[in-house]
Amino acid sequence: MGLFNDAAEVQRRANLKAMEDRRVRFAERMRAEGFAPEKMVLASTERGGVIAVCREGGKVCLILGPDFGGEGEFVLERYDALPARFESYLEESSGLGGLFGIGKKGAAGFVAIVDRGGVELSIPFVVNRNCALLCEGRKNPLLNPRRRRGDANVVWEFPPVEKRALARFRAAMEEMLN
Repeated sequence: MGLFNDAAEVQRRANLKAMEDRRVRFAERMRAEGFAPEKMVLASTERGGVIAVCREGGKVCLILGPDFGGEGEFVLERYDALPARFESYLEESSGLGGLFGIGKKGAAGFVAIVDRGGVELSIPFVVNRNCALLCEGRKNPLLNPRRRRGDANVVWEFPPVEKRALARFRAAMEEMLN
């Protein structure tokens, strides 16, 4: 075995392939249904999954992707209305704020909490913690049925949440949820 062929790496590659297989099946199914929203907000989860919110046909649509290495498929849920609230998130930095490995960076942003009929779901938009992408038009990495080259996860195409983009993400979420 080589340097990058240990059992953990083999499992990681298998998880990546399984995740991409699920995403491609979902994208093909959505294309067959004619599902093509003009605007979508995608956010990564702490465990490597994806949550997306959009509007299509007068409905609020929520797409939930499986966690990295987890079981399950991508799921599309449609709602007439999806009640939501927004909570600020702030974590102070400690030590030297992560400089030279001393302490840790702080984090700031917001969390959109949607009520799915008694079950709440948190969608984070936090600087230094997760990644997010605002898709406008037809270019959407989640709904593109073309397979990515090599071992790839769709979440890797999302840029890290930046402080200057927080207002844009919040406005888009409010537009789609309200």
